[in-house]
Amino acid sequence: MKTNFNQVGSWRVVLKSAAMVCLSGFPVMFISVLPMLVGGPVVVKLPAGVTGVVIQRALDTLPESGGAVVLPPGNFEVSQPIILSRDNQTLQGAGAATILHLADNANCPVIILGEPLNNPSQTIRHLKVAGFFIDGNRAHQQRELWQLAGEGSEIRNNGVTAQNVSDSTVENVTCARCRSGGLVTTRNVRRLTVRNLTAFDNEFDGLACYQTKDCLFTGLYLHDIRARAFRWIWISTTTSSATPF
Repeated sequence: MKTNFNQVGSWRVVLKSAAMVCLSGFPVMFISVLPMLVGGPVVVKLPAGVTGVVIQRALDTLPESGGAVVLPPGNFEVSQPIILSRDNQTLQGAGAATILHLADNANCPVIILGEPLNNPSQTIRHLKVAGFFIDGNRAHQQRELWQLAGEGSEIRNNGVTAQNVSDSTVENVTCARCRSGGLVTTRNVRRLTVRNLTAFDNEFDGLACYQTKDCLFTGLYLHDIRARAFRWIWISTTTSSATPF
C-alpha cells in the first residue's frame, strides 16, 4: 500500500519522530538528524555522566560548518581541557545544574576558547559557552600553569581561558575554586560578549582581560576572590565596557 503522508502529517513530523540516531564512537550519544536535512545547525546531545574526553570528541566531530554540543544537568568530570578551536562551535549546558568538575591533579584549564597554544596564530570566531557551573577543584591542583607537551606553558589554569578569539559569547557561567582565574581573556580577543558571569573562591582573578578590546561585559558578580576580583590591562584607542550587577 502506498504511503500517504497526509495521513500522518507533514514530512517534518515524520522526521521528528525518528530524529535521534546513534552516532558511532560515542557511548549512548545522539545527534539530531532533522537540522542537517533542513539546513540548520548540527546539535549533539550528550547524556549525563559522560567524561570530558567524550565531550571533546563530540566537539571535534562537528562538521566544518560548526554546531552545538548540549549537556543536561549533571556532574561531568574533566581531566583535560575542553577546547573549542574551530569557528561556529557552541558548548551549551542547562545552567548551574550542569557542573564541569576538574579532576584531582588535572592541573589544566577547564575550557579553552581558541587554539591551545602559547602563541596562537589563527583567530577563531563565533564561539559560545553558556549554562555551566565550573568547579576548578583548586584544593586538589598543584600549579597555576598548564603544562603543554615539550614546552613551558603560558596558559593559566582558569575556569575559562579565551585567546585570539572574536565575535564570541560566554553567558550564564559560574567559575569557582579555580587554581588561577575564573574567566581570563588574552592575546587579541575582540568583540567578546560576557553576560551573567559569577566568579568566587578562585586563587587569583574573577575576571581578567589582557589584549582585549571592543567587548561587552554585563551582569558580573565577582566576590570572595583570594587575590583580586577584576583586572583589566589594555593600551588602545578603543575600549570595552563592563557593567556589574
